[in-house]
Amino acid sequence: MNMSVVNRLSAACVAIAALTASVNASASSTHYYAILWNPNDNSGNPNTGAAVNIRTDILHSTCNIATHNFVNHEFWYGVTDGGAYWVEVGFKDGLDIGGGCQTQIDFWADNRNGGGYNEHYPNNGWSLGTFYTAEVINSGSCAWNVLLGGLNIGTSTSNCQGTGRYLAGGLESTSQTTGSAKGFLSNWQTFNNTWKGGWDGSSTTENGQPFIEFLNNNSETEETLNESF
Repeated sequence: MNMSVVNRLSAACVAIAALTASVNASASSTHYYAILWNPNDNSGNPNTGAAVNIRTDILHSTCNIATHNFVNHEFWYGVTDGGAYWVEVGFKDGLDIGGGCQTQIDFWADNRNGGGYNEHYPNNGWSLGTFYTAEVINSGSCAWNVLLGGLNIGTSTSNCQGTGRYLAGGLESTSQTTGSAKGFLSNWQTFNNTWKGGWDGSSTTENGQPFIEFLNNNSETEETLNESF
């Protein structure tokens, strides 16, 4: 099934470290990020969900027996503040959770409150250079629906929420020197019975390559890895 394009009308070190649970499948112990984030949103606005439009133009990582690297362009929704437990959705090139290599796939994953890290590959069609809406929406007690491009591609269960939320979107890479990526984020939203534009209190952060910058009067971000802005 191909994903439809959806444009809905209407980002500190501790928290970044918490997002590296996916390293359990990787030969690398360090992940590098360029993200827009709000690691501790207690406003109530994102209590039951959030979304962002995501466009990936370039996505490539060296992935072989010796260098099981990956690069992701993605959206994270932390069901607790600080990033300890979350749901993520987006696009991947390189290492998968089983130690194999994937080429430009869509994926979603979760680090559940009591269930560990899990990664899923729905294998829906998608295209470089196209905006898709990535959403995580509450679907009941301790459960979260994951949508990409208007399709429900999975549900994170046994993932109970805390008092705050973690919101982030951008690039994650296991290497600063190999691979390449370029993409954009726009139309950030939160959900608590109704949709609200923006991620209040968000800012950009990097730890080395990759990089991120605002565009178009701060209405959009661009993320790059070994590519020019």
